[in-house]
Amino acid sequence: SLWFKYGVVVFPSLLPRTTVEKLLETIRQTQHEQSASDYTQVTRNSTFRVHKALSVEKAHHALNEIAELLGQFLRMALRMPRQVEDVANSRAVHDNGVHILESGFMVTAPGAVEQQLHRDVAPATLSHSALTASIQVSLVDTEAEQGALQVVPGSQDFVPTSSHKERLFA
Repeated sequence: SLWFKYGVVVFPSLLPRTTVEKLLETIRQTQHEQSASDYTQVTRNSTFRVHKALSVEKAHHALNEIAELLGQFLRMALRMPRQVEDVANSRAVHDNGVHILESGFMVTAPGAVEQQLHRDVAPATLSHSALTASIQVSLVDTEAEQGALQVVPGSQDFVPTSSHKERLFA
């Protein structure tokens, strides 16, 4: 499958328009809040970008919907052990075994330059396992000039004996 070979899968139009609109409104409000954790200063090529945490509580409806829509795929893609899947299937509909560890957003304005190649999720740091996925949801149409998402085949694999730089430049 594309996931196992390249570490990426695209689900066009995954979320209903109403969910996208609610999520965009939550992001617009959070973008200007001083209380939201701000990662802009540590973001690569941060000029013309705002990068902040998005409260899981504030965005719970959309995040639950994403988890629900992608739950079966993620359990397969992350090769979750059968007993974890069995426990997930015995729980309520919204608890399908997919747990959101963090939620954030980046707003990129005209004039932003392309970011250098980097890893959004570092399993060795985050969980010491391959049971981690980064999900990027584009809420607006993007153009290639804005710096499209790029994926390095194999970079999704957790190899505790090598760094992500070794895999990128091998």
